[in-house]
Amino acid sequence: MAPPPRPDAPEPGAAPEAHGASAPHGQGASPGDADAARLRGRAGAGGDQGGGASADAGGRAGGGGNGARAGAAGAAGALGRELRLIVGALGFLTRAPLPARLWAWAGHEPDRLARAARWFPLVGAAVGALCAAVWLAAGAALPAPLAAGLAVAAGVAATGALHEDGLADCCDGLGGHAGRERALEIMRDSRIGAYAGLGLIFSIGLRWAALAALEPAAGAAALIVAHAWARALMTGALAASDYARPTGAAAGAAGVTRAEAGAALGLALAIAAALGGAGAVAACGAGLVAGLWMLRLLKRRLGGHTGDGLGAIEQLGEIAVMTTLAGLWT
Repeated sequence: MAPPPRPDAPEPGAAPEAHGASAPHGQGASPGDADAARLRGRAGAGGDQGGGASADAGGRAGGGGNGARAGAAGAAGALGRELRLIVGALGFLTRAPLPARLWAWAGHEPDRLARAARWFPLVGAAVGALCAAVWLAAGAALPAPLAAGLAVAAGVAATGALHEDGLADCCDGLGGHAGRERALEIMRDSRIGAYAGLGLIFSIGLRWAALAALEPAAGAAALIVAHAWARALMTGALAASDYARPTGAAAGAAGVTRAEAGAALGLALAIAAALGGAGAVAACGAGLVAGLWMLRLLKRRLGGHTGDGLGAIEQLGEIAVMTTLAGLWT
């Protein structure tokens, strides 16, 4: 005979009452077990939400890392472009023996020279530093006039007399009363006339004498300031006037913007202020007056600048700075 059923036993075929949870090993689930199950479910949901938040944070961190890498790559690319422009400016203004691989790396874009013009003062400062090194080294063993002559000669050699040649051609072409076309023709002639010879004597002689009058440290600073500022005047002239010939050595520099000219002039002024203070900045003002006078003459006689005209502007600027500093610092 079967025992009587327990009072709390479910009817045969009835569903369990334990909130949808079946009891292990055939036993009924208690209220405590159900509460624990609910807590475990909430914890699992929280874990899922936490995992999602962690994933979002990781995604944001990854995006930030990609942005930082992209910014670094952009900065490196911009630096590379500026270095290529500096190489282009160095190759145009000097006879530095640059390797062929470096030239290839610098590129040959049509507007490279125009974009490189903002770095002309930096190249000028480098040429001036070379002259200053010769001046100081020679001055340790030779009288000041001889050391000054060697320093000026070092600058001429470093540039291949590029600017002196331009000054000489302008003196011959603009020294008389020739018309525009005849003046341009004379300036293309490689022969030197009386005006050119006198111009070279005055240019080299004035710079030589001015440097010899300065103390060693002052002379070194004057050389760097003068060469940097004179090249900045070239960049300013490129932005302030048109090229007077249809073709020529400086035609590739057409298109220099006023912003680029301002950057070049600002760089040269910063160099002057750092090396010579207010006196050097005042000397740059004298160089500016000389350069503006030459540019005005070029516009009036030729309708714009030429490569020779840029050389003449550089020479007049250099002479004005050196002679002004010789007067201020002695």
